[in-house]
Amino acid sequence: MNWTEPWLRALMGFHCLLFLVAIVWRKNVDLQMAVLGVVSILVFCSEQINALAGENWHSFSTQNYFDEHGAFAGALFCAPLLCIAFFQLINLLVLAGSALITAKRLQLSKKISDDKKKKK
Repeated sequence: MNWTEPWLRALMGFHCLLFLVAIVWRKNVDLQMAVLGVVSILVFCSEQINALAGENWHSFSTQNYFDEHGAFAGALFCAPLLCIAFFQLINLLVLAGSALITAKRLQLSKKISDDKKKKK
């Protein structure tokens, strides 16, 4: 494997950039959902991407990394994307838990203020 190939470096840079976006804007639910959608679509289409890259590898690579079983695509394309998606899933669960706690606190404070008004 030749790690100096520009397309491999671009792929790793894309994964790093996507992970950085997921970390930096982890509290922005809309952006997280958009990134999760893009990641999901890329993983879903990885078989077609692997086939297309296998047919045209000579135009961007020095050797054919793309076998018919998709081992390379699974290891270097899908695995980092699935790690990012897992991070986002955990992050979205934490955000949902925080929102639920905030909503319950507001509900309880409203109930306490309503009870005080009834007593007066």
